Amino acid sequence: MKKKRKSTLFKQKLSIIVPCYNSGKYIRNNIIKLIKILNKSVRTFELILINDGSRDETSKKILELKKNFKKIRFYNFDENKGKSYILKKTFKVTKYENIIFIDSDLPYFKNFREVLLRLDQGYDFIFIDRANIESKLKKVSRNNYQIIRHFIGRSISKIISFFLDTKLNGRGIDTQAGLKGFKKLKNFNKIEFISNKFFLDIELIHLFLRREKKLFSIPTEFVPPTNSSIGLFSTKNVYLLYEFIKVIIKLKFF
Repeated sequence: MKKKRKSTLFKQKLSIIVPCYNSGKYIRNNIIKLIKILNKSVRTFELILINDGSRDETSKKILELKKNFKKIRFYNFDENKGKSYILKKTFKVTKYENIIFIDSDLPYFKNFREVLLRLDQGYDFIFIDRANIESKLKKVSRNNYQIIRHFIGRSISKIISFFLDTKLNGRGIDTQAGLKGFKKLKNFNKIEFISNKFFLDIELIHLFLRREKKLFSIPTEFVPPTNSSIGLFSTKNVYLLYEFIKVIIKLKFF
């Protein structure tokens, strides 16, 4: 009879942050799934769930989860502030210095254990990198939205790499995938980030590269998303473009 293999425990203390927006349909199952892997892999952790002004039952579902899982901390924003905004606020109240943040739909969940592993090995910043030479775009029937999203994602990576020289091992990198882990730098909570919507990831990666910290790029197999909370032709994209340019200029010249 084969002995069951013991799970390797993450030896350090860990804060996991999950920003949520209109996640009511799947948040319960996803958080239970996340807690299962954390219980098997991490000795000491806290799980921070943030409701970013959802218009569905996200907040109600999280409160139900919190009753059953003591390690859950919950922060609620009545108005939608943006992913970057709520992450900036939450980074400052984490109990532990090792942090992982993952979107509520658990993208790249199959790579979660590797993020834990690389943090434990002493890397300072670990990120899913669709631009990694070993990453693969799944050959599936893609709709027009997916094709456009993939093109926009690649374009953003190239623009960032050109202006900010965000390269690792001589290659441009992907800043926007929804799973990352890092160790807080000295005086991290005093650092002022400017993005409020979706470009905090750029600021973080640029910061760790500039400080010459150890980064690890995880290749993955991926499919472009089929939908988004913001349409391709939404007027909100004007602000997103403004914020993107603002972040690039700030990092380039200041």
